[in-house]
Amino acid sequence: MWLPQNLYERLPLIWLIAGVAFISAAFYMTFTYEWSLWYFGAGVSCLVWSATLYMVRSRQHKAAMAEKSQAEAGE
Repeated sequence: MWLPQNLYERLPLIWLIAGVAFISAAFYMTFTYEWSLWYFGAGVSCLVWSATLYMVRSRQHKAAMAEKSQAEAGE
């Protein structure tokens, strides 16, 4: 599945915002409702996924930049 470049670059931020929204909703419901625990779990999952995407893309970006600098040095 191919995503547009601007959406692909913003996915970690979108997941981060979704996670904060879910956790905020869980606190708003004051954990007395059954669904508030599900919202909290979904929020934590979104935050973990956001951090994972950010770290993986950061490593790939660093590797691509190192490869590009090596190719330029070899010319």
